[in-house]
Amino acid sequence: MTCDEETRWSVVLAMKRNPKPSFREVAREIKRSHRFVSQIWKLYLAGGSVKPLPRRRRPTKLTPEVVEALKELARSGIHKTAARLAAALKEQTGSDLSASAVRHALSSNGFTYRKPSTKPLLTAVNTAKRRRFAKACRRKPWSKVMFTDSKIFHQNDSLLGPRWVEKKGPPVRASLPQTDKRLHVYGGITKYGQTPLYVVTGTTGKVSKYTDPKTDNPYRGVCAKEALATYSSGLVPDAQQLFAGTRWADEWELQLDGARAHRTAAMQQYLAGACPSVLTDWPPCSPDLSCIENVWAWCQRKINDLPRAETIEAFTEQVQNMWGSLPRRVLLSLFKSMHGRMEKCIEADGGHTGY
Repeated sequence: MTCDEETRWSVVLAMKRNPKPSFREVAREIKRSHRFVSQIWKLYLAGGSVKPLPRRRRPTKLTPEVVEALKELARSGIHKTAARLAAALKEQTGSDLSASAVRHALSSNGFTYRKPSTKPLLTAVNTAKRRRFAKACRRKPWSKVMFTDSKIFHQNDSLLGPRWVEKKGPPVRASLPQTDKRLHVYGGITKYGQTPLYVVTGTTGKVSKYTDPKTDNPYRGVCAKEALATYSSGLVPDAQQLFAGTRWADEWELQLDGARAHRTAAMQQYLAGACPSVLTDWPPCSPDLSCIENVWAWCQRKINDLPRAETIEAFTEQVQNMWGSLPRRVLLSLFKSMHGRMEKCIEADGGHTGY
């Protein structure tokens, strides 16, 4: 008999010894609470035993089938919050779970509520190239560089906010509704200002004027010819104007990533003749090393706060106005951060810098 059982039986013995038993007197005698004595005596009177009765548990709604259905709904990324997942689960399986039960079930099965990662996966080859590039450019005069890139703006990318994702799973890319208006633009920034934005294929309602010879249909995205036209008639002449009158007027350098449209022979030939220098060894999977990515993010956050545009023309005007309102101090701060980015990359052995 365990100590606990001895204590329980001592309650029964004390109650039987007293001609007029009192719960309070017995509680003082065995140095236990009045409630404890009352519960033990009632157990004894009911069944002649002092062992606690087994608790009656309600049948769980979280059957293995329901949990699997919930995990699949979370992986789909369509229903982001626990409340919406509970509603979708009820519609699919008929199981009526509360939002708190959904949160508990997902947390117990290796899920967490966070914003999907936007960092690209880095292979050993990627990190080696990033480390080598950062070491070569740790003292580079970045004020002579024009950073260029393309960006797809959405009317509201807050739909890419937090959701339930697997802790140990690969980085999850959130998707936006196909009905959302998209604006695909090219642009460039220098320490001395920014270029205009150039609207390209990939924008809602915009059809490429270049035809794919394999299908005889217009290209669905930016092709090599369109990229060449954007740089030759827009970004490169803009760079020449932005650097004119500066110490880098004849020594400025063009940065662009390694997209397929940027690596054609025609593009390379044009850039070699039109630019004093081209930063050709930009490492892949390295948006954190390019300060123009911070400008894109700044513009998108500002656009999210604007009233929803009814037409793609109105949305384009919103983006153009926001891009044009970029403060000069932001550009100066970003270009000052370039040496720090290289140092962070070296410290991380080619890993992510956190910028």
